Amino acid sequence: ATMVMGNTRAEAAVWGPREPEGGRAGPGLGTARVELSFLPFAGSERRRRGRGDRRTGELTSVLAQVVESVVMLELLARSEVCVCVSVVQDDGGALPAAINAAVLALAEAGVPMRALASACAAGTLDGEPALDLNRTEEAAAGRGLVATVSRHDSRVLALHSEEECSVDALGDLVRSASSGCEAVSAFMRRELEARVARQAQCLGMASG
Repeated sequence: ATMVMGNTRAEAAVWGPREPEGGRAGPGLGTARVELSFLPFAGSERRRRGRGDRRTGELTSVLAQVVESVVMLELLARSEVCVCVSVVQDDGGALPAAINAAVLALAEAGVPMRALASACAAGTLDGEPALDLNRTEEAAAGRGLVATVSRHDSRVLALHSEEECSVDALGDLVRSASSGCEAVSAFMRRELEARVARQAQCLGMASG
């Protein structure tokens, strides 16, 4: 699955449910293995971010938190789901693009999920709230905050900010990001419905 937000592009693939690597599968909940990488020249920094990169590690932890929140791991006992996300172009907002790509990939793979979730970044520019900040806007407003919200009940599944902010500012950013999540969620829903329609059409042509 591919998610494009502005000039930022993330691609995600899902493997499983399958037997965990090494064949070690215990009883109880299934497991989710999440990997995030930035391709070389994905952004203006022109350097590769590996798994040992500190910021990549932080973003991977947030991504894993979201995946574990939306996937029904209790139905996948003795199984593993692997989610691999690559940021192929980074002009700011890499985390929400990666989260949205992962959620789309999980849905397209038919992995049992509690609900769709969507992510959006929010910040403040010239005293006004702004959504989906690009790299230039991030430099002017700071990285702001990324919120991930469940479509089912509007519950906030994850918050991530790379800088400190006051309680009042945090509340404003969460409200702004949550409103952006609603628009992103509607877009993702339309994309999934269009994909199902295309698949149904192809099956109809094949059976005919």
